[in-house]
Amino acid sequence: MRFSDSFLDEIRGRLPVSQVVARKVALKRAGREMKGLSPFKQERTPSFFVNDHKGSWFDFSSGQNGDIFKFVMLTEGLGFLEAVERLAEEAGLPLPNKDPLAEKRFKQHLSLLDAMEAATRFYAQALHREAGAGAREYIERRGLNPETVREFRLGYAQPDRMVLKTELLRNGFTESQLLDCGLLIRPDNGGPTYDRFRGRVMIPIHDQRGRVIAFGGRTIRADVQPKYLNSPETELFHKRAVVFNFHRARQAAFEGDELIVVEGYLDAISVFQAGIKNVVATLGTAFTEDQLQQLWRLASSPTICFDGDRAGEEAAFRAVDRILPGVQIGQSFKFAFLAGAKDPDDLVREHGPAALLATVRSAIPFHEAMWQREVRSANIDTPEGKASLERRLYRLTETIADAAVRRHYMTTIRVRLSQFFWEHGRNSKRAALHSPELGLEFAPEVERIVLGMAVEYPEMFEDHWEAIRDLNMTDAHTAFRNALIEVVLSSEDRLVATIYAKLDKRYYFVLNLVHGDANPDRKLPRGHRLYGRCPVLRLDPDPSFIEDYFVHYICLLEVRAETAELEVRLVQFNSDQTEENERLLLGLKRAIDRRQQEIAAREHDLVERLEEIRSRHQRVETAYKRAEAA
Repeated sequence: MRFSDSFLDEIRGRLPVSQVVARKVALKRAGREMKGLSPFKQERTPSFFVNDHKGSWFDFSSGQNGDIFKFVMLTEGLGFLEAVERLAEEAGLPLPNKDPLAEKRFKQHLSLLDAMEAATRFYAQALHREAGAGAREYIERRGLNPETVREFRLGYAQPDRMVLKTELLRNGFTESQLLDCGLLIRPDNGGPTYDRFRGRVMIPIHDQRGRVIAFGGRTIRADVQPKYLNSPETELFHKRAVVFNFHRARQAAFEGDELIVVEGYLDAISVFQAGIKNVVATLGTAFTEDQLQQLWRLASSPTICFDGDRAGEEAAFRAVDRILPGVQIGQSFKFAFLAGAKDPDDLVREHGPAALLATVRSAIPFHEAMWQREVRSANIDTPEGKASLERRLYRLTETIADAAVRRHYMTTIRVRLSQFFWEHGRNSKRAALHSPELGLEFAPEVERIVLGMAVEYPEMFEDHWEAIRDLNMTDAHTAFRNALIEVVLSSEDRLVATIYAKLDKRYYFVLNLVHGDANPDRKLPRGHRLYGRCPVLRLDPDPSFIEDYFVHYICLLEVRAETAELEVRLVQFNSDQTEENERLLLGLKRAIDRRQQEIAAREHDLVERLEEIRSRHQRVETAYKRAEAA
């Protein structure tokens, strides 16, 4: 029903905001206002303010604000009608009279609820009779204990076509009522009506007040299809607007601002039995706008935890399109995928609730799920393929209604696409040019190549020691590099033998690792580790190639450090999304892009020069062999 503005104002006038808020938040006076810790975020410094004069509250940590009705809706998971009814009762105000037509519909609604309640009791009694033995056996196989059976009011629909109909008609309900609430079916041939549910374990489906409005029936025979049968759409039950177990999960979800969403109601029941109370389930359909809004009323970022098989992954990814338009500050989702094609029920029964909670804690954020869905099947070997992926991601992002969130999603996607295309192109180029001598694996191998060449070519190292000094390296490599710089810069000659003679024995392990000392037993030459990593150096390349080769690896490490900085900045940006931080982020990304292009060009040039060196070396070897033969 619609309440008049004057009635709502009367409630506001009788209930100060501080009085309503104080039930959830400990308030202290702060000038003309009162303040306390946010009920929506975990914080140490109060950022929640209440102003009785204005009749409003504001939460700076989440950006939420409103009046007493909105506060009750957000903190108790109620709809507007429920919030008004509760606050009106607290204010001592009777609800306004309904119009006659609305009153008639309300009474009809109550009569249908009475019929569903009577059916629930009948099914629950049948479960414990002789006819329910097979259903009890199935429930035991699912690991559900008697307390859970009672809590969820599980029951059994007997195979007889008329048993429920006969019982409820005898108790005063009409055939029309039983048809209206979906308990009976009227056949198309005009024959007598009969029970919809037969030979199934019955699971009551409740509304947000805990009233039974529908049923889910699970067959206990493998030859009966469908496996699950839900009530049809009725005046009570609108499948697209219902979240299973909402009324039980409400309090636990509010207390921890965490909600787990599973796919089936038996999954939800099993997880609830395991002690995880903040769990709800969809009813086998894609997310709807109504369901999303209900989930967000329970938690700011619910975790979708679907089965670990391909079907579960597909179901989760289908939810992306439904969720995306509603994403906003303090309103998103996370995705958790169960390993080994298990469902939540299997996981908690085999490994306990801790295993499921660990999976939930490892959930990926919503934007990562969207990214993974789009790139996993993308073909970006051509410019057209890259453009297609880029267009899909941008079009998805454009559906976000919140302008600020949409803008920052665009920024994140631009950065990730650039990096993704670079990495793909680089890997493709390496495969096409296939040059083991230019093995470009990152740390620690690249660090070892740089340090090994620094030992092998001390004069060249002296020209580039400042750049090498500034590189981020692993701890052992960093200590060795610093000692090497000291030895080279303090020596009068630039000989490999001098480095081996002067370097502190503490660094010989790393020296042997990056360069390789002579080994009499194995008859390996000094520098054998370096030559093993870089066989091209055995081909006697000219000094300019060696220096370019050396600089190439230094640049690889520099870009690695810049990319790591970009990732840190991106994390910071996600928590502090200002225009200034966005400009800094994009500026750093453009600089990295330029460096990456330079590296790719140098790499291509080195590979071409390497082929010339190989050819020249082969010609010399051939000529030498001919001379020997002559």
